[in-house]
Amino acid sequence: MNPVKLVIKELLFRRVSSFVILLTVIVASTVSVAVYTLSKASENETRKIMREQGLNLYIFPKGTNLIDFFAVNDIQTFPDSYVDT
Repeated sequence: MNPVKLVIKELLFRRVSSFVILLTVIVASTVSVAVYTLSKASENETRKIMREQGLNLYIFPKGTNLIDFFAVNDIQTFPDSYVDT
């Protein structure tokens, strides 16, 4: 007898067991794909949020009054001579 015919006969003979096993395999594969997809989506969303936040770093010239900065948000520019090249 052909092995494929044997498998089909066995599946038809034990219909409930075959259906339960098939359903279990489908659910397990669906859950694993969903977890993987949600993980990648969460990682991408976190990357976007972190990119939008920036560094949040302020460099003030010497003698800048921070109260004036936060009140007006208008300070003198950072001179190029302070940067080492």
